[in-house]
Amino acid sequence: MVMGGYFHDNQVPADYIKPFSVEGHDSRDAPLRKISQSAETPHEYTVEHPARMEPGIAQTNADYPRSTVPSASANDTRQEGAAKATVWLIVALCLQILAIIFLFATVGLIASASETQIVSDLLSGYAVEVKLYYSYFTPIRYTLGTAVLGSLYCIYAIISLILRLVNISRSCKKVLLWINYIGDQVVLILAVTGVTAAASSLVSNNSSDGICATYTLLCRRLAAATGALLVGSLLLVFTLVISSFYVCKRRI
Repeated sequence: MVMGGYFHDNQVPADYIKPFSVEGHDSRDAPLRKISQSAETPHEYTVEHPARMEPGIAQTNADYPRSTVPSASANDTRQEGAAKATVWLIVALCLQILAIIFLFATVGLIASASETQIVSDLLSGYAVEVKLYYSYFTPIRYTLGTAVLGSLYCIYAIISLILRLVNISRSCKKVLLWINYIGDQVVLILAVTGVTAAASSLVSNNSSDGICATYTLLCRRLAAATGALLVGSLLLVFTLVISSFYVCKRRI
């Protein structure tokens, strides 16, 4: 048994065996030379993986690791989404501030609504002074209650929006988002029913023999309070739309 180089003839692959025309060289030494040439190949042929790159061997995508760094376009998209969310939070904050102004106006107008009129007593025939307050109208009392509750909620909503604008934990932002989403719906329903109750009460007493025919100043004041509550309700509709959008998108 004759050995050629470091490999036996039966152990050398067929594609490594090439004839040599130089005298004194055994073809069984060819695999060793090819392996030596591969080991001595300069690294200038390679880009990232010298061990995988040899002369004459085409590079493939598998020779390069996949990048785990997010692309610039992905970062730009995320920053653009965060900027839009911040803008809409600022819009919602402005709407809540305007809504609380109109709700406070509603509370002030109703709470201070009163009027004194001199009417004749049918029994005695004498003229007497009769002072009428908003509490005479039962629906107006309900409207006042809804305006007070709406004002308290708007105070909370303003604080919540400010906290969502600053750097707090994401879990806290999600909790505040869901509370605002549910609270906007409840307060909006209360405000709309309060407007409906006040408007129906004033309309029913606006006939020729109704209370508003005598106490015109009181009814005008209550009508102004109803209008202020209506404007506040419209502002709350827009804040609810913003909350609903970000709840659906799962954004803060």
